[in-house]
Amino acid sequence: MSSEAVMETSKKQPVQKEIEASSEQKNIHSQDKNLSPIVTSTQLPAISNIEQFEPAKTKAIELSIPKTTELSISTSIDWIAFLGFAITAVIVIFTSRQTMKQSIEVIKSQEALSRDNAKENISLTKSELTASNRQAWINTLRNDLASFIAASNVIWDLHRVKDGRDQVLAELKKPEYAMGELFEWSIKYNSALQNAEQLSAKIKLLLNPNEDKSKILSNLLDETMQVVKNKKDPTSLAQKIIEVSQSILKKEWERVKNLT
Repeated sequence: MSSEAVMETSKKQPVQKEIEASSEQKNIHSQDKNLSPIVTSTQLPAISNIEQFEPAKTKAIELSIPKTTELSISTSIDWIAFLGFAITAVIVIFTSRQTMKQSIEVIKSQEALSRDNAKENISLTKSELTASNRQAWINTLRNDLASFIAASNVIWDLHRVKDGRDQVLAELKKPEYAMGELFEWSIKYNSALQNAEQLSAKIKLLLNPNEDKSKILSNLLDETMQVVKNKKDPTSLAQKIIEVSQSILKKEWERVKNLT
């Protein structure tokens, strides 16, 4: 072999070793990726070039975390819609207050009207009651006066009847019959006298003792009773009683008309 051939062979050997070392390193890398057991230094083949050795790289584990959904909230204000809502609310509140105010005014006016009507009704009731009572008083006084005048005439008539019968009974000379007739007459007389006195007292109770006309009428009643007891005609006194009574009744009737 020539020297040139030896030199060429010596040049190829280092290159061949580098290629082999590179292939072994790739095998080691592939074993690391397959998670092979850790290889000690005794198991590694001889490597001529230590600087070309690279330590095994561990596989990086990536965790994939799903992204959360992002919510976008718009904080912008629709001023047109807001103003519309505000105006509507103000109108509703104002209308409600006006309606409430009007309702309160109506209620107050109705209460005032009711009070006025109640007062008017009470006033009318009092007036009507007073008028009714005065009218009843007038009717009672008129009836009692008429009954008193009639009762006084009955007493006067009884006296005249007795005077006429006394003469007849004396001529008959029958004392038993005369006693019977006198007893019957006494009963009638006492009843008529009692009735007249009762009517006189009732009339006086209906009169106002502080009024002049009432005082005059009361005196006429007493005078009439005294006249009939004395067997005198009460006709003139009865006429005076009628005149004074008409004046009193007219005055009371005017009061009743003013009340109604």
